[in-house]
Amino acid sequence: MGQLVAEETAKRGELQYAQAEEGLKQHEAGGDYDDGEMVLQQKKLSRAAAAAKKKKDHLMKKLHKKENRKTVPYYTLYKYADWIDAVLMLVGSLAAVVDGLIFPAMFLIQTKVINALSTLQSQPNQL
Repeated sequence: MGQLVAEETAKRGELQYAQAEEGLKQHEAGGDYDDGEMVLQQKKLSRAAAAAKKKKDHLMKKLHKKENRKTVPYYTLYKYADWIDAVLMLVGSLAAVVDGLIFPAMFLIQTKVINALSTLQSQPNQL
């Protein structure tokens, strides 16, 4: 959530900066802005953009600190596991291996079938 707030704040600051640039373009094109008023508006919006960037950086650092929490060693993860848990983990690991091998095996079989069909098609008298 902190990251979303930081991104939204940065977007708001970028929008304000873009509005200031648009105002400057209108002024240069002969708009109805006074020089002093334009400079004040430009400074105000650039400060808002800088503040939004600073707030985003602060929130990102805070979020990064939360992500770097203390880790747990592997032996403590399985401290309370009994033999049923070990069997289930073994079955799950084997099922994952079989699932990973299905697609390469399917491609090998499909290749052999396509090659056999292409030789039959090129030599129809062998039937």
